[in-house]
Order: sequence, then structure tokens, then C-alpha cells
Amino acid sequence: MKKILILLLMIFLAGTVSAAVDIMDFKSPDGFDAGYGGSMSYNDYSITIEPYEKNMDQDVFESDNFKNVTTNGNFTKFDDEFHEQVGVFEIIQIGKEQYLVKCIYDDRNTSQWGNCLKYLKEFNEKNNLTAITPEKLY
Repeated sequence: MKKILILLLMIFLAGTVSAAVDIMDFKSPDGFDAGYGGSMSYNDYSITIEPYEKNMDQDVFESDNFKNVTTNGNFTKFDDEFHEQVGVFEIIQIGKEQYLVKCIYDDRNTSQWGNCLKYLKEFNEKNNLTAITPEKLY
């Protein structure tokens, strides 16, 4: 009986570890580093990936800090007044888990939205990922 419990515990722990996603597991867009410290970076741009919890993270679409939030297709542009950043985010699905992927420009220059979108699309292409339409989340 102990062997069965130990085996079940090992299977559970292996599943928990494999469900975690690390930015270093992904190929980076051209010019970006290989993903150290939880993000990939290139000059004033960074790409991060974190678990998306529908009920917890819905405020990314409705935050007081985010101005000019607009969604085009599967990508959402944002202007974060509090952190003084702009960027584009998407939600991807890997297996049964959903993740929030952000490309952030470290300034409030909204003309950088286009570059952020370009980098996210390249990130998706290199990693065979597709963004989820945000309307499907609610």
C-alpha cells in the first residue's frame, strides 16, 4: 500500500512540475536574449509569460492603471500609467493551461505598440503558439 501511495505522489509531483512554464523554455524573437530572470529582453522591450487565471486576471482588460486598452483580434494593446509602460498582451493555451504573454516597452510611447505586436507574433511563430480570442475567456 505504501508503494502505491508513493507512486501516486510521484506521478502527482511530476504532473505539477511539467505544468509549470518557464520563459527559458521558449525560443526568443530575433535580438532578444534567451530568457533570463523571468523575461526575455531587447533594449527597452521585454517579453514575459505567466499563468492566466480567468477570475483573477480579468482586470488586465479593465484595470484603472491601463489606459487606451484596445483589443484587435487576439492581441490587446495597453498603456500602463502606473508603471509608465506600454505594450501588447495575448493569452495562449498550452495543454489545458492558459498563460498571459506580454511584450512591454519601458516608456509610455504608444508608437511602440507596433513593435510589441511584431515581437509577440514572432514569439508565437517561433514557438508554434496561437493567441486565444479574449472574448472566449468570459
